[in-house]
Amino acid sequence: MTSMKMWYLFLLAAVLSIVPTVAEVVKKVSDCDQFLLKKNPPDVTGILEDKKMDKNRYKFICQTYDNKRRFLTLYDTKNKIPVYSAYKYTGETEKGRPCLKWKIEPQFRLSFLLDRDLSLLNFLYTQCLTMTSMKMWYLFLLAAVLSIVPTVAEVVKKVSDCDQFLLKKNPPDVTGILEDKKMKYQYRYKFICQTYDNKRRFLTLYDTRNKIPVYSAYKYTGETEKGTFKTPHWKIEPQLENKDENKNMCDVDKNKTYTNQAGDNDYTNKTAYNRGPLIPNSYGSQISDKNSTFTLTNIVPQEESFNRGSWSRMEKCIKCVMDEYCKDKNGSIKAYVVTGAIPNYNNNNKPNNRVNIPSKLWSAFCCKSPKEKKWIASAHWGKNVPDEPKGKYLPTITLEKLREELTVIAFPETKCPLQTTVSEFYKNQDPDCECQKT
Repeated sequence: MTSMKMWYLFLLAAVLSIVPTVAEVVKKVSDCDQFLLKKNPPDVTGILEDKKMDKNRYKFICQTYDNKRRFLTLYDTKNKIPVYSAYKYTGETEKGRPCLKWKIEPQFRLSFLLDRDLSLLNFLYTQCLTMTSMKMWYLFLLAAVLSIVPTVAEVVKKVSDCDQFLLKKNPPDVTGILEDKKMKYQYRYKFICQTYDNKRRFLTLYDTRNKIPVYSAYKYTGETEKGTFKTPHWKIEPQLENKDENKNMCDVDKNKTYTNQAGDNDYTNKTAYNRGPLIPNSYGSQISDKNSTFTLTNIVPQEESFNRGSWSRMEKCIKCVMDEYCKDKNGSIKAYVVTGAIPNYNNNNKPNNRVNIPSKLWSAFCCKSPKEKKWIASAHWGKNVPDEPKGKYLPTITLEKLREELTVIAFPETKCPLQTTVSEFYKNQDPDCECQKT
């Protein structure tokens, strides 16, 4: 996890101080003396004598793994090595091969704040104690604190945990998957609060069986940061593999085959298909927002000429319309975009029996337009096949037509118009917007 604000650390410390803690830096050895004979710690001349020590430098750590205290360590924060560790040996009761991969616990540094010792803050940010993954209940506690600090995100249990990217906080209805906010198969479909650099960027409903997104939803606010954009490393969502992992998207391991999501190797040597983003980087407000779209959980295999042709022209055109017509009461750009994929149910269209190549892609937007003094909306969809003829355009359709043809309700229970489109605005757009003029 990246560096956190000071006030957030204090907030976490305050919560931890009222919860029975494990894997903590304890104030006194009696808080973790079950590993000591007669509960007496070893005396080390100049460090710990008759249970007295320099508490600014030396810290007792109740070492914990899998929610269970395992042994005690007296740690020297200046030399960054343990003084000693103490263990109650009970013999080997379980055979098996232990995990041989060393791990670090970056979030463990937070527990030092229980000592309220501000002199350790520099240490907290430079030292990472070697430990195994954090305990489940501690993660739940951390999640509870994070829920009131909008700086991180995760694979969430319900859409209300990440609804800031949805118009009126209502997720799109997709028949057979999500209807009236009720998920059909929660073990298969997961809401991901897509996070980059500790900031929530957009929402994705992900199909872990087909290993493609059902849809991604984004609140478009226009481009606010100029600069050279360099394609970042592709990312994955670590919590789809292990719910205890970091809440931020992380770099994909190019040599790894993931269980619940597509990996880099799933898109290698498939020359007929591009990595088609549902939320394109061109819609990102800042460079970091653009970077966040390069996660494989926002990607579907998209036919190359379709991706670079009619689909790309649609994205450019709608972006221009939103920039001109979608404003809030302060004059700032604001629109809601949702883009999705319809899976192909032909098993032959699933290379390596892993990533589904969708049969269709769809997109819709809606906003309140002060210029038109009303709500405006439109939708598009196209088959995931080669563009023919070259230079074709996707038809602009109504939200009602989208519902009839693909059984998708893009903006349920909102004021978005169902029977009108924005095609009348195309004739006034700049040629670079690539809107269909006729």
